Amino acid sequence: MVKTLVFLLLSFLSCIGFQDNEILSFEYGASTRGLSMKVIIRKDSTFVWDQGKETKMKTSRPDWVLLNQRIAQFDLKKMELLEAPTEERYSDKALSAKLIVTTKSHSYESNEFDHGNSPEEINNIVEVLTLYLPSE
Repeated sequence: MVKTLVFLLLSFLSCIGFQDNEILSFEYGASTRGLSMKVIIRKDSTFVWDQGKETKMKTSRPDWVLLNQRIAQFDLKKMELLEAPTEERYSDKALSAKLIVTTKSHSYESNEFDHGNSPEEINNIVEVLTLYLPSE
C-alpha cells in the first residue's frame, strides 16, 4: 500500500514538473533608435509588431513543433549566460536583439545580442522567429 502511494505521488509530482516546463511562447525583439520590431509566437497565435503596427495570424503548426524541438535541445537555465558574439549594437551598427522563452513557471531571457548575429546556442531558434519579421 505504501509503495503504491509513493509511486502515485512521484508520478503526480513528475507530471506537475513536466507541465511547468511546457512552452507558452517564444518572443524575439530587435530595436535601435527609430526602429523596432518584435514577434511573439504562441501555440495558436502569432503576433508581429513592426514600427508599432501589429499583425496577428494563426501560428503555423510546423513552426511551433520545430521551435519546441529546437528549444528541447537547449537548457533554458543557461539562457541568461549566453554571450553575444559581436557588439555592433553598441554603436548602432546593428539592432539590439533579445530572445525570451516563457514556460508555465518561468520566463527565460537572453542577454542582448546583435540582430542577425545571435549566440550560436540559440541561433536555430532565432532563425525561425526572424522569418516572421519584415525585411530590413
